[in-house]
Amino acid sequence: MGTDHFHRLCEVNVEMQVRRLAATPIVENAWARGRVLHLHGWLYGMDDGLIRDLGPHLSSREERDTLPSIDDRVRHPVEPRSALRRQAEAAFAATEPVEVASSPCSMPPIDKPR
Repeated sequence: MGTDHFHRLCEVNVEMQVRRLAATPIVENAWARGRVLHLHGWLYGMDDGLIRDLGPHLSSREERDTLPSIDDRVRHPVEPRSALRRQAEAAFAATEPVEVASSPCSMPPIDKPR
């Protein structure tokens, strides 16, 4: 499986989780009682350290029920490559890993009193 295919699979998985969460009795009952409850779908990019807000953003049953079908969402990518994202990707790509001789958290051994 290619990297792009894997990333797309992760995006669809996040969207399905948000949809399923919105259909649970606990969430539906909270919305029916007028409680303020917002559901979001975020994805953390392990390769670039960016958090992607994939949506959907749901705050009511009505919003959930008006979502396009999951099949439509699978065919169309959720997050376009915005100028801000391209800038962040360039900034992360420009950083060079720093070589560390030893663990930054290691301390020299402490001599025990005799």
